[in-house]
Amino acid sequence: MTEQIVTLQKCWYLSPPWGRTIPPVEVEQDRVNTPCGHKYSVVGFANLQGLEISVKEAGTKGRKASALCRKQGIEIERIHDPRFGKVGLYPESVLIEVFKAEQN
Repeated sequence: MTEQIVTLQKCWYLSPPWGRTIPPVEVEQDRVNTPCGHKYSVVGFANLQGLEISVKEAGTKGRKASALCRKQGIEIERIHDPRFGKVGLYPESVLIEVFKAEQN
């Protein structure tokens, strides 16, 4: 019985405090629970995929992603970008579709 108590105490100290979540798990759970996945800017998504993208290409892909979002009734979140002013954040699923269309 004493060994079980010691083990429980060790687990308590090694795990995060009760009532708190483990951020990576929470982020992944959010992605799974959100039908369209994470949201990225066009340049951010390209970087994540290891692709180089010009400003002109980013603008073209951004317009296509915006059109797809409007067509599907998805709200486009806008964030401040030091290089471009405001940029859109698009669902991962939309960006995958836009980037695949450009490869064909």
